[in-house]
Amino acid sequence: MRILHLSDLHYGEKYKTKIERMFPPFLDKIRIINQEKKIDLVVFTGDLVWSGNKIDSFQKVKKKFIAPILKEISIEENNFIICPGNHDMSERKELPAITEYINKFSTNDELDKFVTKRDQQFDLSYEKSNHYYNFVNSYYPNDNIDKLYHTFQRKIKDKKIGIVSFHTPWRSFVGEQSEQLLLPLKIIHDAIYSIPMKDLYISLMHHPVDDLKKFNSYEVEDIIYEKFHIVFSGHYHKKKQTVIFTSDIGILSISSMSSMSGNDKSSIGFQ
Repeated sequence: MRILHLSDLHYGEKYKTKIERMFPPFLDKIRIINQEKKIDLVVFTGDLVWSGNKIDSFQKVKKKFIAPILKEISIEENNFIICPGNHDMSERKELPAITEYINKFSTNDELDKFVTKRDQQFDLSYEKSNHYYNFVNSYYPNDNIDKLYHTFQRKIKDKKIGIVSFHTPWRSFVGEQSEQLLLPLKIIHDAIYSIPMKDLYISLMHHPVDDLKKFNSYEVEDIIYEKFHIVFSGHYHKKKQTVIFTSDIGILSISSMSSMSGNDKSSIGFQ
């Protein structure tokens, strides 16, 4: 199986001219790679748009970026799998009381109880994700689209593939995010439980595990390393591949460059 990994397009007015200039040679390169050996799956690890303030932004990028790629390499629309990035969120401000309440969590049990309730407090904490959520709900009508994760079951070359897209930007805000994010353990277990008995398990998350709060990251890392074979990420616009072994368990961790909108010494490309 051959996977094309893309990330961090940031489609919008800020980089529109640059993206339009770079897209034709980008497609040419993908065409050549696909002719050499067929691409079976595309994963996109977040920041599809520059701002998730309007759902129209996602519809535009679907038409101007996703559709041409699908046509170029002749794969089905549902084999282009995305996960959310911090730029895919709207700039809507969160109520200070909600931020303060969640920031007091110091254990994974507290975090799990909060996301299990799905009460008004959770809804308020999720508001900036709504446009992205509505977009993926319409894009993948036959898949399991939860607010904090999405699961996809695909069959490629007689292999059963289970893919989980995690919503790491749920607690992301403008500014410093390192060691500030949260990914509930319950969410990971629920996602894995919904896609049993696969030959290959793939995790997509925009932010690396290191960006989670310390009390959260240790256990998340253990579960991800145990349950998944490959984890794809983005956000830092750098190409990085590592193979991590814990006893007899191994995982391939791959971080992608920025697709076309790199700046501030970002690497630009795909893998």
